[in-house]
Amino acid sequence: MANFTTTLKNIGKDDLSSFPDIMIFEKDMDKALWVLWVLQEKYGFDDDYFTSEQISEVLKKRKIPLSPKAVALALRKANAKSFIDKKTEEKTNYYMLMRPGKEHLELFGNDQNLKMVFIEKSTPHTARKKIEEILSQTKGEIKIVDRYYGQKSLDTIQKFGKSRTIKFLTADPGTGETQQKFSRDLIHFTREFKNVHVRKINNGKELHDRYIITGDSLILLGHGIKDIGGTESFVIFFKGSEVSDIKSMLETKFNQRWTTANTF
Repeated sequence: MANFTTTLKNIGKDDLSSFPDIMIFEKDMDKALWVLWVLQEKYGFDDDYFTSEQISEVLKKRKIPLSPKAVALALRKANAKSFIDKKTEEKTNYYMLMRPGKEHLELFGNDQNLKMVFIEKSTPHTARKKIEEILSQTKGEIKIVDRYYGQKSLDTIQKFGKSRTIKFLTADPGTGETQQKFSRDLIHFTREFKNVHVRKINNGKELHDRYIITGDSLILLGHGIKDIGGTESFVIFFKGSEVSDIKSMLETKFNQRWTTANTF
């Protein structure tokens, strides 16, 4: 890592405007990942690993105080999410950013009010993780509109089922599903995730589009949450006043349908 010392001298004043502003990141994990991203893409450390001490030094050059101990603690979470690769040599841990970590940071983007995420074919696990990452950046109650339901719908939303109220409005069982089986699954699911509520309307054709409304965001889904990642699709994430009118209209419609919908 012969060039790290030179990089460290310059990184405090170099133009990094092609990356999201580090000040938008509230979590220590994201700040540490940002450093690895910049070192990898801006300075060409494609296959290099860095210690928590080195990451802390870079942050200090950008006027962000974060101790090596705090960096190491934050990167434990990143390692658990497969955002980084970690290796240990002589009792010292070294870290390198992996693709899921970069994609996680890209969700923030330079424009915080509009993000588009591409979902690749045959990546259901990764797709659900991306939905989780997007929802983690939102606040308030989660309202989901998706015509088709199944056990995998519950798998997608369970991460937030204990911490936030979720209302899932649906209509018809997906391929290979039945209302009877889903009803049984839902009983067991809601015993643990008591904040999740599911209702269905009689005319599924009313629910042509798939979207999620939160307290501060509107998320458009190119594919239903039950089978997301099965085929190529997009997730478009709007946040801010630019979509307040359409968000308000959709939420009003949601509330009307929710009131008259049936429980399972």
